[in-house]
Amino acid sequence: MLPPPVIRKFDVRVDFPDYLTADAEEYKNTGNLRIPEGSRVTWSLLTQNTEKVVFILPDTLAYPENSAKDKFEFSKHVFSSFEYRISTFNNPAGAGDTISYQLDVVKDAFPSISMESVADSTDERRIFFGGSISDDHGIRSFKFHYTLIRQDGSSRVSSEDLIISDSKTQEFYYFKDFGELSSTPGESVEYYFEVWDNDGVNGSKSTRSSKGVYRAPTESELDDARKESAESIKNQLEKSMASAQELQRQIDELNKELQKDNELDWQDKKKVEEVLEKRNELEQDIESMKQLQKKAQQNQQNFMQMNERILEKQERLERMFDELMSDEMKEMYERLEEMLENLEQDKLMEELEKMEMSAEQLEKELDRNLEIFKQLEVEQDFEKNLEKLKDLAEKQQELSEESKDKEADQEELKERQNELNKEFEEMKEDLAEMREKNQDLEQPLSIPDTEEKEKEIEEQMKESSEQLEQGKNKKASESQDGASDDMQEMADQMESSMKSGQSQSAQENMEDLRALLENIIQLSFDQEDVMEKLKYLERDDPSYIEMGRVQRRIKDDSKMVEDSLFALSKRVPQIESIVNKEIADVNSNIAKALEDIGERRTANAAGRQQYVMTSYNNLALLLDEALRQMQLALANQMPGKGNCENPGGKGNTPSPGNMGKMQDEMGKRLEEMMKKMEQGQQGGKPGFKPGMGNQGMSKEIAKMAAEQAAIRKEIEKMANELNEQGKGEGNGLKEIAQDMEELEKDLVNQEITRESLKRQEDIMIRLLESEKAMREREYDNKRESETPGSFEPSNPENYLRYKERKSREVELLRTVPADLRPYYRQKVNDYFLNFENNN
Repeated sequence: MLPPPVIRKFDVRVDFPDYLTADAEEYKNTGNLRIPEGSRVTWSLLTQNTEKVVFILPDTLAYPENSAKDKFEFSKHVFSSFEYRISTFNNPAGAGDTISYQLDVVKDAFPSISMESVADSTDERRIFFGGSISDDHGIRSFKFHYTLIRQDGSSRVSSEDLIISDSKTQEFYYFKDFGELSSTPGESVEYYFEVWDNDGVNGSKSTRSSKGVYRAPTESELDDARKESAESIKNQLEKSMASAQELQRQIDELNKELQKDNELDWQDKKKVEEVLEKRNELEQDIESMKQLQKKAQQNQQNFMQMNERILEKQERLERMFDELMSDEMKEMYERLEEMLENLEQDKLMEELEKMEMSAEQLEKELDRNLEIFKQLEVEQDFEKNLEKLKDLAEKQQELSEESKDKEADQEELKERQNELNKEFEEMKEDLAEMREKNQDLEQPLSIPDTEEKEKEIEEQMKESSEQLEQGKNKKASESQDGASDDMQEMADQMESSMKSGQSQSAQENMEDLRALLENIIQLSFDQEDVMEKLKYLERDDPSYIEMGRVQRRIKDDSKMVEDSLFALSKRVPQIESIVNKEIADVNSNIAKALEDIGERRTANAAGRQQYVMTSYNNLALLLDEALRQMQLALANQMPGKGNCENPGGKGNTPSPGNMGKMQDEMGKRLEEMMKKMEQGQQGGKPGFKPGMGNQGMSKEIAKMAAEQAAIRKEIEKMANELNEQGKGEGNGLKEIAQDMEELEKDLVNQEITRESLKRQEDIMIRLLESEKAMREREYDNKRESETPGSFEPSNPENYLRYKERKSREVELLRTVPADLRPYYRQKVNDYFLNFENNN
C-alpha cells in the first residue's frame, strides 16, 4: 500500500488585470489572499504520492490538471470573495492533506474628488478652483462640466478636458472666467467636476464634485447694488472732506504754536505725530473709497451696456480718484516723519505750511470729485429710466396687439397689464428720486418735468386694466396703444431735453473756460511787466510802492480766477486736477512775492514772480488742452455739423473707399467721353477731337477737371494726416494724388487718350489697395486694444498657495525613489499631499 498523499510545496501566483500597475510579487507563497477584482489566480502544488487534487470552492469542485508526476496547477479569474479548501487523494490510501484558505476580493472603489473655489476679489465672474482627485488603481479622465442657463429657460451644455497624470492621487488647479460665457444679467451657470477611474472589469466609474452655481445679477439687483455703492462712495467722500478740514485745522494750530515757541519740545513732537496719524487715517479712507468705486464701476461694466459718454466720464472720474493722494503729497508726509527724529523749527514750519496748502487742495479735489460723482449718478439714473421707459412702451404696444386677438387668454392679458402697471409705478418713483438728486447738484441737469404726462399714462394703463376685467378687449387695446404712444413721446421729450441741455451746458462751459484762459494769459503778461520793471528799481525808488499795488491787484485777480476755475472744474471733468494745484501755487508765490516787495528783497521777489509766470503758462497750456477736448466731445455729439477735426461730421469722414467711389464715377464718364471722341473721328462727323473745341463737351471736361482736383486735394489731405502719425502710411496716397494730378492735366488740356484711361485704372487699383490696407490697420488697432495682456490673478494670496502646493507635487516626483514598492510609494505620496494638513 502506498503512503497517504502529502503536499510538499504550495505556491500561488496572481496576475492582475492589464489596467492595474500593482506589484504581483507581493502575493506569492501565501494561500490567504487579498487581491483586486478581476485578477487571475494560479495555484501550483508539488505533491507526493498524489493521484488527484480537489479544490473545494463555494459553488463547485475543481480538479486541477496534473502537468507532471505529482505536480498540479489550477487557474481561476476571481470576481468575488470566498473560502476554499484543497485536498489530495490516491486510490490505495484515500484522502491525504486538506488545507483551508480565505480569498478576499477588493472591489474597485469609486474615484474621489475634493474641491474648493475662490472668487476673484475684484470680479466675481472669475473663479479659481483647487483640489485633489484620487482612485485606488488609477484615473482615466477628468472633466469640468458647465451649463449656461439663459433667461428664457434655454440652456447650453459644455465640458472641458483637464490634464491628468499617472499618479493615483493628484492635485488640480483650474481657473474659469464665467464672464466669457455670458455677461447678460439674470443668466446663470451650473458647474461641477467629474473624474473617471480606469476600472477594466466593470467599466469606468465616475464621481462628481458638489455642484456650484454662478448667477449673474438681474437688472434690478444691479441697479440696487449701484445705488448702494453710490451712497457709500458719497458718504466716504463727505467723511474724507471732513477729515481733510480737520487736518487743516490741526496743522494751522500747530503752526501757530510753533510761531509762539522759541524751542521745540516733546509736546510739539506729540502734535506732529497726531497730524501724521490723522493724515494716515485720511489716506486709508481715500484708498478704501477708491477700491469701492473701482469695484462698483467694474461691476457695472461687466453686466450693463454703458453709454459711451458715461463710460468716458467714469474713466475720468476713476483717474481723478487715483490722483487724490499724489506722490508729491506722500513724499511731503514722509519728510515730516523723518523730521521727528531731529526737530528743526524753521524746516518744520516750512514743511507744515506746504502740508496745509496740500490739505486744502485735497479738500477741494474731494469736493470736486463728490460733485462730479453726483452728476454721473444722475446721468446714469436718467439713462436707466429712459431705457426702461422705451422698453415699457414696446411691451405695452405688444400687449395692445395681443388684446385685439379674440382667442387670447384673458387672465394672462390681465396679469401682464397689471405687471406693466407695477413696472411703470416703480419707474415713476425712480424718476422722482432722480429729480431730487438732480436738485442737489450745484448746476442741475436739464431734465424736463414730465409729471403731467406720467399721470396721463398711468390713467390710461389703469383704464386698460379695468376694461380687461370687464372683457372689453377692443377698448383696452385702444387704451394700451395710447399709453404706449405717450410713453414713447415722453421718452423722446426726455432724450431731446437732455441732449439740448448738455449741448447748451457744454457751450456755456467752453465760453467760461475760454474767458478764463484769456484772463490767465493777460495776468501772465501783467506779471511779466511787473517783474521786468521791478528789476531796474532801486530800493528807495517811490515806484516800488506802485509795483506793490499792481502785484496786489494781480493777486486779487488770481484769486477770482481760482474761484471761477474751481467752480468750472466741478462741472467739467476734462480739467485735470493739476490745474487747481497750479492756481494754488500761483497764489502762494504771489503772497510771498508781496512779502519780498514789502521788505525790498528785489531778487527774491523776482524769483517768486518767475514761478508765478511759469504756473500761469502751465495753466494756459492745460486749459487749452481741456478746451480742445471739450470741443471734440461736443463735435462728436453732433454728427454732421462739421468741425476742423472732422470735416463733414462723424458719418461723412473722407476715406479711400469714399474717394474710390467718386473716382470710379469719374472713370465711367471718361470712358463715355472717349467713345464719343472715337465715334466722331470714325464717322467723319464734326464731333469732338482732342485739342479742338466743342463748346458743350469742353464745358463737361472742365467740370470733370474741377471734380478731379477736389478728389486729389482730399487724398493729399488724408495722406498728410496719416504721415503726421510718423509711420509713413500716407506715402501710398501721395503717389495716387500724383497720378490724379496727371489725369487732371489731361482733362485741362483736353487730351483724353488711352493712356488717360490706363492711368484711371491704375488709380482705382491703388485706391482699392489703400482702402483694404486701412481697414486691416483699423482692425488690427481695434483688435490690439481689445486683446487683454498677460492675466495677473487679482487674489495672489490664494493663487500662490495653490502654486506652492503644486510645486511640492513636482518636488515629490523628484524625491520619491523609483524603486519603491507600489504600496510604500503610495504611502509616501499621501504623506506629501497631506503635509499641509498635518502641520
